Amino acid sequence: MLYAGMDTGTYPGKPVMEAIWELSNIYWTGMYLDSPAPAVGEIAVTKPRNGHNRMGGVGAHPVGGWMNGWFDLRPVWGLLPIYWGQQAPTNADGPIDLRVQIAVANAEDAAVKATSAGLPQGSVIYLDWEAGSPPVKEGREYCSAWFHRLAELGYRPGVYCHPPSSFAFREECPGLYVWNVNVLPASAGGITIVDGKVELATPPIDSTDGEPPDRDAIARQWRINVERPAGGPIAGFPDIDTDVAVVRNPAFPESGNQPVEVRGGPVVGAPGTTDRLGAFAVRRGKAVRVTWSPGAATLDADLDGSVSTASLNPFAPMSALTDWLAGLALWDNGDDRTWHVHTFRHAVSGAWQEFNVPESDTVLIDPLAGVVIARRQGGAPEVFVHDRQAADIAGSRWDEATRTWTDPDHLRAPAGPVAPFVLRTNGLAALSRKTGLLDLFWVSSDSVPRTSFSLGPGNWSDSFAIGDLLVRAHPMTNLAPCSPGPDLIEVPFIGRRDGDPKLRLYSTPWTAASLWGTTREIGGGAVPLEPSSRIAATSRSPEFLDVFVIGRDGMLYNTFLTTATGVWTALRRIGGTPRKLAHIVTACCQGAGDVEVLAVARDGSVWATHWDSALLDYVPMERLTLLDLV
Repeated sequence: MLYAGMDTGTYPGKPVMEAIWELSNIYWTGMYLDSPAPAVGEIAVTKPRNGHNRMGGVGAHPVGGWMNGWFDLRPVWGLLPIYWGQQAPTNADGPIDLRVQIAVANAEDAAVKATSAGLPQGSVIYLDWEAGSPPVKEGREYCSAWFHRLAELGYRPGVYCHPPSSFAFREECPGLYVWNVNVLPASAGGITIVDGKVELATPPIDSTDGEPPDRDAIARQWRINVERPAGGPIAGFPDIDTDVAVVRNPAFPESGNQPVEVRGGPVVGAPGTTDRLGAFAVRRGKAVRVTWSPGAATLDADLDGSVSTASLNPFAPMSALTDWLAGLALWDNGDDRTWHVHTFRHAVSGAWQEFNVPESDTVLIDPLAGVVIARRQGGAPEVFVHDRQAADIAGSRWDEATRTWTDPDHLRAPAGPVAPFVLRTNGLAALSRKTGLLDLFWVSSDSVPRTSFSLGPGNWSDSFAIGDLLVRAHPMTNLAPCSPGPDLIEVPFIGRRDGDPKLRLYSTPWTAASLWGTTREIGGGAVPLEPSSRIAATSRSPEFLDVFVIGRDGMLYNTFLTTATGVWTALRRIGGTPRKLAHIVTACCQGAGDVEVLAVARDGSVWATHWDSALLDYVPMERLTLLDLV
């Protein structure tokens, strides 16, 4: 199944949109933010058209109708928020000021408009880039600056463009969501009236009719300026552009989708049993695993996702231990918006067995935050999710006696809910530093890392902020807590100190002697960081702790802590990265001379490197071709 969509410049009004919902197969619509407001110092416009209701909300100018779209149409409709930005000088429409400072101003305007229009933090906003040819250098720089500034303001970047541009823009921004314009011939279908309802065709997003497609776009505009159907059942049905998507709500792709239609998905790794690393990935909604040792990758035939009934969410973070994988999957009830935690366990026999965490009437899982699986030292696995309805964290424990997961329930501390204000885009993290103890971490709505600890299942402390309250995590970064032993924790993240214009790599330490200490910059400040990329940390021995990050150049960097001195090294490029990386998904080790790093490139390929104790360095990254997108 694919989801039919529409976009039209003028808001038809709530009654017409309600009629379209009732009398058509259209699930989602484009939603134009008033844009772009004139920026200070912007060059004078020269094109006949220079935005979408550009002056809306400026002075006495009225806001556009679509600015009410989220209030009027959610939660029934899916929405795709659109921001008209600067354009290539060769484009028929403007404005055309591609300087970086204008990009920053436009992104800030987009965030203000999104907030005014009711879009929650974490919504994807799609920058409208009209040019059909690959972007020139100035165009890439403008869009990259817009993407990065928007992400820093808490909204996820997307782009509307032709395939040649989306291929280029993915190299500029990890995790970019793409809505392609790629017109199909008349044979693809159009709008018809069937049994008194309007029916839009839903051609494949990767159809090769038209331009060579971007197979990883989540939506495609495939016909422009389609006239309203004659004799249709909906009064006021507008002329529209026709669209199709693999997601129900492009503002939150993870909230409802068709996993089988998405060729990629999350990747995560864990220490192997006989090999150094087990790499898990979601492909077409199914779990696959590759075991890897340097120079040798093997498909794990025992994890046969093709026979699994689980359809895993391709946009929701998942988590793994050596013998467990946890992801979010659809229930087999036809509902594409209700997700549950689905786990795979590696049995002694070698087979992978599947277990569902029970459904709960009181926990509505937020797929944006994903799922985290962790094991207390000496204990059973536990999973944690964010409840988007209660705005709290919920958990479930594995019961070995019954071989089932407990009913998910909200974590409770003496003062009440453990985490009432979770910044969803940062996700959750957990670790166990000694027997029976589990620490849980997240970023709160004030962008400050917080934690709660548990001395036993169901027994949680009140949560509290850690480190320097003036150092705030970037909205798209993750926390990467790591412990080399029972008396030390480090919590690295990418963030910014209030008043400092530069994003830096920070870590907040905990010691048994001093408890939580002051957040400090680590790795030096010489390497510009990619804040939208995930980071990872591991401890190879009680003496050392390693952190891995991606630079703005897309390359892999490492810094390590010598615990005896408390000194971090300067960030150093490692791994001979052959592709620009998107995320570091795992760093793990099974001994002082055994460190593995797993990463995903911006084209979706998966790469690994490891520490070579003979070379005293990390070897060039190796591609795990068995996980290539097909």
